[in-house]
Amino acid sequence: MLMADMGAEIIRIYLPYQSESNIDGIDTNNQIWEQWNRGQRSLELDYTQKTGFNALKELIKSSDVIIEDWVPSKAKSLHMDFETIQGINSNLLYCAMPPFGESGPLSDIPADDGVVSTIAGIHGDQGGKGFPPMYVKIPFVSYGTAFLASFAITTALFERESSNMGQKIEVPLYFGAIGMRPQYTIVTNNDSSLYSQSTAITSNSHQIRNPVYGLYECSDGWIFVAAGNEIFWEKFCSAIKIPELTQDKRFFGAPWNIPSENQGTLHEIIKPILKSKNKAYWLKELSDADVPSAPASDRSEFLTHPQVIHNEILVENNNPQIDATHQFGIPIKMSKTPGEIGKPIDIKSKDTWDILRSLKFTKGQLSEMAANKIIPTENAT
Repeated sequence: MLMADMGAEIIRIYLPYQSESNIDGIDTNNQIWEQWNRGQRSLELDYTQKTGFNALKELIKSSDVIIEDWVPSKAKSLHMDFETIQGINSNLLYCAMPPFGESGPLSDIPADDGVVSTIAGIHGDQGGKGFPPMYVKIPFVSYGTAFLASFAITTALFERESSNMGQKIEVPLYFGAIGMRPQYTIVTNNDSSLYSQSTAITSNSHQIRNPVYGLYECSDGWIFVAAGNEIFWEKFCSAIKIPELTQDKRFFGAPWNIPSENQGTLHEIIKPILKSKNKAYWLKELSDADVPSAPASDRSEFLTHPQVIHNEILVENNNPQIDATHQFGIPIKMSKTPGEIGKPIDIKSKDTWDILRSLKFTKGQLSEMAANKIIPTENAT
């Protein structure tokens, strides 16, 4: 989606005769799938047959990048591994996005975002030590991997300008899991779990290491307090009218290095104070004290916020097969090449014959492929 928004021609390839509402196990008759795949063209092609694979080879010869997410053995069985593809087009960039990588003990294990997130400790860390794992609804691993892949492909395209050679790019899902939370991989010689959950104190256990950097309940809702350094810690204590906390030996090292046995104590001191007043009161007090804070908004509140509207983060995209949708706009602003929201992907694959015609396939050849169920019939597209 991101590359299509910025002008890349993206062709999504899938096997024919899959349900129009279910491609690769994904329900396509919904606005989320439409948004993820906007600006793309679709090619319905049975590349498992020799004639279909030969047609795919013609597309590969004229392409800059191929992206696949099979486990290595699956890619090899389909003759879609890097070595085979490089033999067809040595200038092509081959981006592999398997769950766990191209080698290693998990390399041939199929998995999706939820499985990789669980193995990577994301759900466990969210729950906190002493509490059950907590499912994280937002697919951070998938998003992180997509961003890493876009960055890697852009870098490789720049390198190819000088070398005139393609290369293999490997961005497994579990790389995305690590890339989205690198601070949790930091270890020292004296502490092999510097950023691990130590002792869970409340259901809001992410605040353990810093009780003044997290969510707190007020009388009418929740706010986020971000007293993330010593200066803000001191200002926060003044804002809640307990400046003497800064001199309390139990909390020396605040905000991040309070002794673990005292972190819960500070948390319990703060909770009733913030609960005694409403959000507006505390947001004003904290703002006046120069302490970063914000109300805990839900999705609808965020999407209708004046800042979101002003920056045109939401755009309308019309698809006659579904409905008009308001969806995520282009998340970067460039003065010279601002990009453009592409049309919704054609779920019924009306692009197939046009794409193959552009590769010099004749009507007779296409009709023969359709008769052999390698591509859909022209009327079907």
